[in-house]
Amino acid sequence: MKEIELIKKVGCKRRATRSLDLIANIKLENLETSHWSYPLSYGFRDALDIQYSVRVKDKKTYMVWTQGPVIAFKEGDLIKSGCKCFVVQVEFAQPMGWDIEKDKMYLGNVMFKLFKDKLGKLTIDSRYECNQLDFLALLINGKFTDLNKVML
Repeated sequence: MKEIELIKKVGCKRRATRSLDLIANIKLENLETSHWSYPLSYGFRDALDIQYSVRVKDKKTYMVWTQGPVIAFKEGDLIKSGCKCFVVQVEFAQPMGWDIEKDKMYLGNVMFKLFKDKLGKLTIDSRYECNQLDFLALLINGKFTDLNKVML
């Protein structure tokens, strides 16, 4: 997945610089994630570390969207699948961040519930725990196979 590789590339150094390459392009206040298994709305820019930043070129300032390395989904985030038959809700989360002692990126943590639509009602199906990058990968490809399932 090019989105995950971009985050790893941007966040591989202690003093990571923001990239002009985005994991989700923005057009007219919309995140272009409709091809993801769990499309995200414009309000998830902060969770994806996408910011409107000031840049300077030839002594002229301009604004541009930039991608940072810190994925930070948080408690309460509720995301519907593209087919609208599944919903994930974050119960607990710790954002990614630089681990000074290990001199590498800490991948954070996400615990979330999976709800399934059964006859028009959402019911809890299971609970999972993973790091922030694995949660992002789930939202993109919809695969739960590599995630740690925990008891309800």
